[in-house]
Amino acid sequence: INIIQDAALMSEQVYFVTVCHYYLEHHLLKEINDDKEEKGQISWETFKVNY
Repeated sequence: INIIQDAALMSEQVYFVTVCHYYLEHHLLKEINDDKEEKGQISWETFKVNY
């Protein structure tokens, strides 16, 4: 039973991380790009390296 619970917990954590990554990539990065339009847009790769 513990193994099943651990597996469920792991899949929930993976799902949560995926959702956070999706949110960062699609929403937060868009806001940053909107703020920095006059300076040129930054890519997601650049964002990951710098932050």
